[in-house]
Amino acid sequence: MKVTFFTNSLSREGGGLFHSVRSLAKNIRNSDCEVNVFSPSDPHQDQDRAMWGDIHTVTYHRLLAFKVRSKLSQIAPDIIHLNGIWLPHSQIIHSFSQSQGVPQIISPRGMLDPWALRNARFKKTIAGWLFEYRNLRNASCIHALCESEYKAIRAFGLKQPVAIIPNGVNPPLSDPDRKNLPWPYPEEWREHQILLFLSRIHPKKGLIPLIHAWQQSIETNADWRLAIVGPDENDHIKDILRLVEDYGLKGSVAWIGPQYGKDRTACYHHADAFILPSYSEGLPMAVLEALSFNLPAILTPECHLPETIDVGAALLTEPTENDIAEKLRELFSLERSSLVDMGQKGSQLVKTSFSWASISKRMIAVYKWLVAPDSHPMPADVRVD
Repeated sequence: MKVTFFTNSLSREGGGLFHSVRSLAKNIRNSDCEVNVFSPSDPHQDQDRAMWGDIHTVTYHRLLAFKVRSKLSQIAPDIIHLNGIWLPHSQIIHSFSQSQGVPQIISPRGMLDPWALRNARFKKTIAGWLFEYRNLRNASCIHALCESEYKAIRAFGLKQPVAIIPNGVNPPLSDPDRKNLPWPYPEEWREHQILLFLSRIHPKKGLIPLIHAWQQSIETNADWRLAIVGPDENDHIKDILRLVEDYGLKGSVAWIGPQYGKDRTACYHHADAFILPSYSEGLPMAVLEALSFNLPAILTPECHLPETIDVGAALLTEPTENDIAEKLRELFSLERSSLVDMGQKGSQLVKTSFSWASISKRMIAVYKWLVAPDSHPMPADVRVD
């Protein structure tokens, strides 16, 4: 089966999609599917291209997406999987899919959630009327990462089948392979416990209320330090660092910048807990990665991982400064043994429910059903209600 992916970036520029789409594509490729990946070009694509392995990739200027149609015709895919929306290539995918009778599955990746729709609403409304609304309505299937995203998809008015399949995570490095990982944090923090925030530096990630909450709770704690890791978007980090300076928190809060490869792995390995106080997510890869490294977590409902609360792997907070401060105090009060226990519960959850090997098989079952519904039954992951 020939599977063609479209995504927003082949590099770190894509944020969480870079990790989730690449991992899904590579695992599907390992299941004897032919996989091609199309994406708009960006400054880091050559630097990060090796991370896609032997998967065939095609890049193009995002405003010249029409040029990929001839390449699509040459590949003659059996199915097209669009990851992320609101980009001009959606129009080309829709036209090709309709004219050639090729089924298309769309993964909004959280981009139809209410907060995401409100953000840059004017631009998205224009893109919607120009091409994306039509593309979404005519897709053969929509892919939701979780129950909450399924509800958002239905609330948006989309009525076609929805496959609910989460993101996955690759197994972390073995203990021997972690020994030489560098210390990624300020040298003076070596004797302290590290609370890690790892994500894009974007307003939706909840960093402003986190810094306010850190100031509220810091008097109850002298041992923890907050490491902020991730690429800055639209200079949002200036607002964060200004707040850190105003509160006099430079000794306990630091922006480490974006980290990739082994440096990113080192951030997880040397941390003691993880936090993502986000206003809006699909299913955040960083949380799954943190759990795989045995890190207890503080998460908002918008992270869409209620399983972590059910098994006792995370503390649940609303994305408000007072609630985050309360959960920080709770985290600070936990004994080391309790933190270890939470971390082990999270790691076990990832192993049983979020491995890429099992998730790619579920996605392939959806592909086969869409390509040949007479030969393959509708998978249990698909809802038509």
